[in-house]
Amino acid sequence: MIVNKKSISMQTLYIPAEFRSDIPTLFFDIETTGLYWKHSYLYEIGVAALEGDAFLLTQYLAEKPSEEEMLLQEFAAVSASYERLVHYNGDSFDLPYLAHKYAFYEMENCLKRLESIDLYRRIRPLKNLINISQLKQKDVEIFLNFYREDPFSGGELVKIYQDYLLTADEHLLQCLLLHNAEDLEGMLHILPILEYLRVFAGEVTLAGAHLDADRNLHLSFTYPGYTIPQPLETSYESYHLRLGEKGGELTVHAQKGVRKLFYPNCRDYFYLPLEDCAIHKSVGIYVDKEYRQQAKASNCYQKVEGVFLPQPSKILSPVLKKDHRDKTYWTPATEELLKDTEKLKEYMLAVLKGAGALNN
Repeated sequence: MIVNKKSISMQTLYIPAEFRSDIPTLFFDIETTGLYWKHSYLYEIGVAALEGDAFLLTQYLAEKPSEEEMLLQEFAAVSASYERLVHYNGDSFDLPYLAHKYAFYEMENCLKRLESIDLYRRIRPLKNLINISQLKQKDVEIFLNFYREDPFSGGELVKIYQDYLLTADEHLLQCLLLHNAEDLEGMLHILPILEYLRVFAGEVTLAGAHLDADRNLHLSFTYPGYTIPQPLETSYESYHLRLGEKGGELTVHAQKGVRKLFYPNCRDYFYLPLEDCAIHKSVGIYVDKEYRQQAKASNCYQKVEGVFLPQPSKILSPVLKKDHRDKTYWTPATEELLKDTEKLKEYMLAVLKGAGALNN
């Protein structure tokens, strides 16, 4: 079995806080000769862990198929010192594959006790935002400007490994090591993409708010303690979101027209068909009976004409709707709403979290 080690300085990486915590964390990636464990075997395991001010990469490569069990034993011994595993799409392939192999050799699967962090599943909600259709690790790396020297895919590497078993050619060995090493390095380099999720989780600080000449609402914000790896812009419904390295802006597009202010307790109101509005019975009793009728939930309203901003829930007052069944709430786009910064922050966070849900 060949053991190869390499160190990566932290100075070349941006590691989010959760991966710099006191929880011992091991990044790993495996190479196999096929997708189905019964008809293939494991020939390489790479691991990376933070040691001091650098990540230490260690690779274990089987020089013959019979060393597969030795690789599994080595990985079990190494992982015993850690509490969580980080991988890319390992929940779908790497971990089930290893579980089958440990069972085949009648070895304890020590990986079951570890917390599993699948970066692919973490990143998947961002697929539409970053416009990467298949979300392969290499595509995410390119998005974040990490470019590999290794030109081969995992499938192409199988033939290279088979040739290496026959020839022990040093060049082929370096190809095998480089591919696995860059899988691990790439995993480290794509960690900053997780910071986008913090924006949609509402981890932002309101920095300013204003209405432009068209009454569109502009909310600027900063990120407390983190940065965004690449500037992004996206539009959805009536919102436009711009994300910069240190902060961003949410623009809410206003709409001019008529909205309805619905009153609660419609039993206390009369609806006046000619005026198309509802009035309280304390006043409505003075209206001739032929011009009034008992109000219902659908017509217990007062019409309001103006310019309005949408909102995902009843945050900014007053709350209006286009009709009784409208699922979007509206509020007048007036300077008055800018005075309540706490409500504006609540509004901004609700819109951002809604955007995060749309990206799923």
